[in-house]
Formats: sequence, C-alpha cells, structure tokens
Amino acid sequence: MNRLLKVLKRTVIGVVILGVLLEGFTLVIRYPNPIAAVRLGLAPASKTPTLMPAHNIAPSTTPIELPTGHENPPTTVTWQGSKVPWQEFLDKSYTNVFLILRNGVITYQYYRDGFTPTTRLPSYSVGKTMLSLVVGQLIAQGKIKESDTFVSYFPEYKTGGSFDKITVQQLLDMQSGVGVSDNYPAGPSGWGVAIAQMYATTDMHWFIGNNRKMAFEPGTKAEYRSVDTQLLGLIIKRVTGMKVSDYFSQSVWQKVGAEFPATWNVDRVGGTEKTFCCFNAAARDYARVGLAILNGGYSG
Repeated sequence: MNRLLKVLKRTVIGVVILGVLLEGFTLVIRYPNPIAAVRLGLAPASKTPTLMPAHNIAPSTTPIELPTGHENPPTTVTWQGSKVPWQEFLDKSYTNVFLILRNGVITYQYYRDGFTPTTRLPSYSVGKTMLSLVVGQLIAQGKIKESDTFVSYFPEYKTGGSFDKITVQQLLDMQSGVGVSDNYPAGPSGWGVAIAQMYATTDMHWFIGNNRKMAFEPGTKAEYRSVDTQLLGLIIKRVTGMKVSDYFSQSVWQKVGAEFPATWNVDRVGGTEKTFCCFNAAARDYARVGLAILNGGYSG
C-alpha cells in the first residue's frame, strides 16, 4: 500500500510539474493555455468562434429586409463524381446552413438541426473578403495607397531586407513573399506550424515580429498566404485608429443592412482581429453582403 501511495504521489507531482511547464511554454510562444489550445485544435469548424475571444460587430439600426419565397432545390446534384439526392449531398458535405438568394429574394433555406437563422457561422477565409471590402473603401478615400509599403505604417517592423519592400498592392494580390505558408498538417503535429500559430496566437504583433523571414522576393510571384491579409488588417487598425470590428460595422455592416450581430475573433480580449479568418455571422447577413457586391455596393 505504501509503495502504491508513493507511486501515486510521484505521478501527481509529475503531472503538476508537466502542467506548469506546458503553461509556461504556451505563455512564451503566445499560445492559449494548454487546455484551451487542445480544445481549439480538436473542435469542429462550426464551434471554433466560441473558443476564442472576439469583438462584437453591431447590426444595422435599420436592417434591410430580405423577402422570402419558395423554390424547391434540385432533386439531385453531382457530388464527388456521382449523382446523389439533394439531402444526401447536404449530409455528406456536412452542410449546416444553405440559402438560395435569387433577385434579392431568399427562395430556399436549409438549417441543420441545432442551427437557426440567428446562428453565427464561421467564415474562415471568407473573412479575407470582408477585410478586402474595407481596404477597398480606404483606398478609394485616399487614406491608403496601393504603393504604400507595410513598414511605412509599421516602421518598428523594418528588417533592412526584402520585408521592407512589401506594398499594399502585393498584400492584396498575395505577392508579399512572407514565409508563413498556408500549410496545415493534420493532427497534433500541425499545431506548431506558423499558420497554426497565427490562428491560435494570443499576441498577433508578437507573431508578426517573429515571422518576417521571406520565402521569395515581393512581387515576383503570387502564392496564397493568409499572413498577407493579416498584415492588411494591421494597416486598417493603424490608419483608422479604430478596432477593425468597429470600423467594419460602421463602413460595411451598417450599410448592407445587417440584421444580426456578428463577431470577429481576436488574439486576446481587447486585442487585434485575426483578419485572415475568424469573421462570424448569420447566413442571411452573409447573403446581404453578397447582394451588396452584386449590386455595386447597394444591398437594398
């Protein structure tokens, strides 16, 4: 019995020491605490918005109505090379919400069990589109120039090398060459790659400061890199002097007549939006943004 107690005692002490070391390590690399990091890494896509802090985006005070009609979906669709019934397609593709918007009318709506018209859905890289709407407005207003370099807004990030040459235009065209590739290895081994670190970081400025190595010269080729959109988000915050969420609410969300509040996940409470992803909104409000783009900026 005494031997068993000693083993248990040593085990408990070992676990406590390991926990303290992991907690310290995550603090050093600006990650959420170990439990939060594991929850984030294992969560289904639809649940991740609730696992990170977020800034709220107020809906319009005068929402633009989207009338509803009725349209039957196609009987079958081609899915992975085969014709399958519509519902089977929704099930096999793990679709949570599906809307059809035709001529400004929502003619079809599907909500999986547990999802409603008010459910906020993560956009992931569609967040880049939301961000680009704001950048386009600021360029049109002359507050940002496409020829501006990133370091002209953030001289503290100068390296004396190619990073200093990156322009707004190259960030928009994903031609920056910053060495943070969109490489997502599966499983726990993928949690340590740079793109995963950017997703999970609790200090975006620290992350950028430690990831300024270049994969290629700016403007020499285009390669999809989420870090480019994140750098644009930092520029917006500095140019406007506002949280990206607040400026987005004022310049986009209010104007498209959004019906529901949205959120934008941030690195920490009161911190910086993760503008390469992490925008979350109700399906009908995504539809309003799409309608505004189709109508040249008008959703009504």
